[in-house]
Amino acid sequence: MTDTWLRKQRTLHAGPIAVTVAIPVEVADRLRASMPYRRIVEPVRSRRSTPRPAPAATAPLDADGRALLARVAEIDWYHSIDLGHGVVTPGRVDHRAQLPYYRLPASLAGKRVLDVGTFDGFWAFEFERRGAEVVALDVATWADWDLPQRTLPHAADLGLGHQMGRGFALAHDVLGSRVQRVEGTIYDLDPAVHGEFDLVFISDLLVHLRCPQRALECAASVCRGEMVVADVFNPRLEGLADLPFAQYTAPGETWWLPNVKTLTSMMSVAGCEDIDEVSRFVLDERGDDEIHKVVLRGRTSKDPLWLRAYREWSLTQLPKWKSAAEQPA
Repeated sequence: MTDTWLRKQRTLHAGPIAVTVAIPVEVADRLRASMPYRRIVEPVRSRRSTPRPAPAATAPLDADGRALLARVAEIDWYHSIDLGHGVVTPGRVDHRAQLPYYRLPASLAGKRVLDVGTFDGFWAFEFERRGAEVVALDVATWADWDLPQRTLPHAADLGLGHQMGRGFALAHDVLGSRVQRVEGTIYDLDPAVHGEFDLVFISDLLVHLRCPQRALECAASVCRGEMVVADVFNPRLEGLADLPFAQYTAPGETWWLPNVKTLTSMMSVAGCEDIDEVSRFVLDERGDDEIHKVVLRGRTSKDPLWLRAYREWSLTQLPKWKSAAEQPA
């Protein structure tokens, strides 16, 4: 293991002067994940190097297309969504060409699907296009994200009062969608409130959560069929004796970067069985860094194998405590 492997180069700009320095990988990753970097440095770098694209027109536009283009231009988009009329939203992430990596059923007719953390709604509208009845869950504002508590008093200064759902509302209207958008967090999921779903879909969300294990358990509580987790993993933590590891990345907008073994283990604890790794790939995203994703699919069970085994073990291994009345005289 060399010092070069442990360090990354970073170029610091001060007016016309640029200085390149080597800093430890852990420090570089923590800096990149920090709130000041993501809220101040990264947006400035993005504006300087890759200006935010205008809405894309896939064909010559008629009057309706030009009017739609103007509406789309007023919103900051996370998802690239084809709205028809020759207009595609200028999203930071474009899932369209990478749909095959998810191996979704061609038809979801008769299925009830939950899209957790829907944002602009790409996945919700895709599930609807495949015939499903879809509920899309997301928070009301940026401040409702799972952020460090000390950032909340500064929410206004950090721009966290921004309302979520503007892109979803526009796309919903233009596409004539019947998807139901529900406000709340993944921790709020409750079968008594939201009912149960044949498919629960979680994409690019766990990395932003303080307690991804609890989040998966809440999601599993409303799942009567399959759960699909398509989330970020850290490739540098792969192959470590097949053990579950995770990198702690807070403070910032992310909390954890796990390896695939950790994600699989968390799904198992949440109640998933027959967990299948569908694919691994690099997300099609506008940014400087490669974002590695894995797609995992599992069937939920109210009485998973590990719980049955634990019950059997406890019957023979745990001490049998007796009450005072049961103690010998």
